[in-house]
Amino acid sequence: MVVYDFTLTLAERRCVLAHELGHAFHDHRCRGDKAMEDAADVYAAHLLIDPVEYARAEAIHPSVDFIAEELCVEPDLVRVFQRSITRLRGVTYIRPRMGARQYRHSWSHA
Repeated sequence: MVVYDFTLTLAERRCVLAHELGHAFHDHRCRGDKAMEDAADVYAAHLLIDPVEYARAEAIHPSVDFIAEELCVEPDLVRVFQRSITRLRGVTYIRPRMGARQYRHSWSHA
């Protein structure tokens, strides 16, 4: 059950609801497990934070608080998003993974 608290700010409400959707998406049945909470947070971050909008806000000012304000999310969710992305040589990867061809290349030249 999700209880919606109307005394929260808009950003707080968006983050809480997205976090709870993360629990539903991952089919979490019980509470209190840090791994489950972390998975729900990552789900919420990627649901609410558009990578292009994030990059635009970060280019204006790299402050977590500024980015959160621009994207109408909580600063903690921005931090979760930042921890869940990979940056290599000026390129940001949202869901990095090696493809089959890259693995073949790695093995053939090892």
